[in-house]
Amino acid sequence: DELTTDNENGESSSETEGWNSGDEENAGEGEQLSQCELQVEQDRSDPQYLEEGSSLADVCDDDAASAVEHDDPSSDEIEESEDSDVQLVYSDSDDSSSTETESENDREGNVFNCDFAELPLYENSPVTVFQALAGYLAWFSQYPSASKTNITELLRLHQKCILPSPNNLPSCYDEAFKLIKPFLLPYISYDVCINECVVFRKTSRYDHSKLKECPTCGENRFNASGIAKRKFSYYPLGPRLKRMFATSSISQRLQAHAISTNDHDITMYDVHDSPLWKKAFTEDGFSKGDPRGILLQLCTDGVNPFSSNKVNYSMWPIMFSVLNLPKQIRNTYQNIMLVGIVPAQVEGKEPKSLDPYLEIVVDELLDLSEATFYDGYRRAEFTFNIDIFNYVLDYPGLTKVLSAAGPNALQGCMWCEKRGTCSTCTYSMVHFYINL
Repeated sequence: DELTTDNENGESSSETEGWNSGDEENAGEGEQLSQCELQVEQDRSDPQYLEEGSSLADVCDDDAASAVEHDDPSSDEIEESEDSDVQLVYSDSDDSSSTETESENDREGNVFNCDFAELPLYENSPVTVFQALAGYLAWFSQYPSASKTNITELLRLHQKCILPSPNNLPSCYDEAFKLIKPFLLPYISYDVCINECVVFRKTSRYDHSKLKECPTCGENRFNASGIAKRKFSYYPLGPRLKRMFATSSISQRLQAHAISTNDHDITMYDVHDSPLWKKAFTEDGFSKGDPRGILLQLCTDGVNPFSSNKVNYSMWPIMFSVLNLPKQIRNTYQNIMLVGIVPAQVEGKEPKSLDPYLEIVVDELLDLSEATFYDGYRRAEFTFNIDIFNYVLDYPGLTKVLSAAGPNALQGCMWCEKRGTCSTCTYSMVHFYINL
């Protein structure tokens, strides 16, 4: 009842002004900063950061903050021309409140240089608002059944009843997301042919960004309403890998595989002990002896996101694991990198082909190779190299990734030339081949 009364009376608290400092320019010079924000201005020389050696899931490391000028989340590798229909979703769409200085910082990639990253949750709090919101939103993403109303009520309860007053915690999901949005990774939205022949994008080899029909099958790109018939959202690897190397503790773990602990033991306990791995990091290997070269493991498979087996829907997520990481944390939930989810076809059927989607991945890997990265552990720039080391696929995944024939084809095996014999099912009159 007290919370409702406060909202009805329109009483604004000083802590609301603390975390909503981004709108102060439009509000006028007469508004006062909150008590906590003034304290941050006075103690700016002693910012609050996470401790060195924190887990990979932590997003506010002191080494990442010090190396921010080398970390460009906007990523030059994913820039598209203005004429293309690719949408890069990263910065806030409301540019009216941005000053000329802020625009220059955004172009340079210095989006982390803001007071919000150092603003304490309350006066003398060891936790910043940024760290708190990262925890709240991580909880929200791990429980798909939770709604925006649930997290709004949770934030409001903690702000009004649990945390000391005044505090700088947002009171709803929309306000929390607005604060955290500049720190999120970008993604690119592509238009795809309904038959999955091509992706309408611009590359160095072709320019399909302005086409209204598929150059292969002739199907229209848009429906009668002018909306693309099929879309694909791609989350680039480049910005994530740059952040990983810019953070000292993570960069150290990415290079730790070069320290061999079983030189005299021929037993392979991990992929790091395999001859192919050791060969890749020799002077003649792909990384030219540099342990900072990244080898990835690709995994994709058909998934039905619905709990009911009566619903037929097959989507294909494309995921990567960084094999450079220690095996204890390599395949944990937070360290598997999802680059995109290929949606199902009409009536929930599986995609006809993964080639146009994998082509986007391959193009980015080629662009990242020989690029310049910053190493937060060695505090120096280096020439980056990346490659796919192996795949984790079942037989349907093999047929799609390698564009091979299915198991019921005349020549079903992808490694030999053995042919099957044709047979017909008596009841359904379906032709299939049996490999003898």
